[in-house]
Amino acid sequence: MSRFNKASEWSTKSWAVISSRKFIVFLYLIAGVVAPMLKFKDEKWNNIKIFFHSTHHLFAEKDLYAAYPQEYGDYYLYGPIFSVFAIPFAYLPSWLGVALFVTVTTLVFLWGVYSLNFTDREKAIFCLICFFDFLTNQQNFQTNSLIAGCILLSLGLIQRSRIAASTFCIAFGLFVKIYGGVALVLFLFTRHKVKFILYGLGWCVFLFFLPAVFSSLEFAISSYPSWFDRLAAKNASVLNTGVDQFGFQSLFDFSRRALQVELPQRAVLAGAAVLTLITLSRWKTWNLNSGMAELAIASAMVGIVIFSTGSESPTFIILQSGVALWFLYKRKTNRKAAWIGLTVMLIFSSLSPTDLFYGKIGETYSKLGMRALPCTLFWITILVEMWLLGRKDREEVQI
Repeated sequence: MSRFNKASEWSTKSWAVISSRKFIVFLYLIAGVVAPMLKFKDEKWNNIKIFFHSTHHLFAEKDLYAAYPQEYGDYYLYGPIFSVFAIPFAYLPSWLGVALFVTVTTLVFLWGVYSLNFTDREKAIFCLICFFDFLTNQQNFQTNSLIAGCILLSLGLIQRSRIAASTFCIAFGLFVKIYGGVALVLFLFTRHKVKFILYGLGWCVFLFFLPAVFSSLEFAISSYPSWFDRLAAKNASVLNTGVDQFGFQSLFDFSRRALQVELPQRAVLAGAAVLTLITLSRWKTWNLNSGMAELAIASAMVGIVIFSTGSESPTFIILQSGVALWFLYKRKTNRKAAWIGLTVMLIFSSLSPTDLFYGKIGETYSKLGMRALPCTLFWITILVEMWLLGRKDREEVQI
């Protein structure tokens, strides 16, 4: 056997191992659980303190969104339902509660990926594309992998016509963090629209009142205006901080810091919404097997990050999941374009916070909010792709 054949055989066997479900689960558990626990030992876990203390405040009926500087820094920014979700972890020994929390968020993300209508090999590619952003999220003890998992899971479940379960994932993601609501776009792709609406409303009512079981009805209801007020205050704070908040990487940050232009937030969001609605107006020609649902979710996952003033590095696991969805669709129609797009996004988005962008280069890239630029161009690319696919009025494509 020639050296070339041996190398080819070794490469094939290596890829078979790397793309196996067991390897991916093992890799993600190491990255999603072990790596964060190393930071836990160094007590770099303010977010976890916020999550766990929110349950104590819920039971005591103390304002979830007030400042508690003696307990943690910053503010609680999630929906009241998240304080219920954190209950099983908050009353365990700290190390065990943290370990179980990051394990659950890891498994939800993997569950979302492996629920999708792709082959195991394609799901492995998806996970490898998202790996660095997933690791960043987990090391910062954030919830974005949980939200990304809920969005992906809602897509996977609706592909199997499991409307009740899909709408629960959408409602839960929405009530934890507004970002999760982008999965509502799946309404356009199901034949069971009445069931979608009824189940969706039912789950929303259930999740809205569930915190009252652990506090009181009056407290639970009053928490929602407080939540919206806190989010509005956070948004205003970010917009008014000037050029010093280099961690934020939205389109607004790029415009302010790189172009010295203050974009009107409402006008930009309205414009993005109009562009999306124009594209989605062709939904009657689409179905779940055309690839359009994946593109619509990809567009939503990318758009919610670049147009959010709270987008930091841990948030980009949501965006990168959208990139992975687009790539798995695009490689079936134009493999070369798929690899070019993925390479650009990996280098200039996913890997930009790493040592790949070293010294002054990385510092300047972050300082100017440059990460948002390729992501914005990528979002536009997805919209164009969706429009062209709708225009061709394709027959079913085997996924």
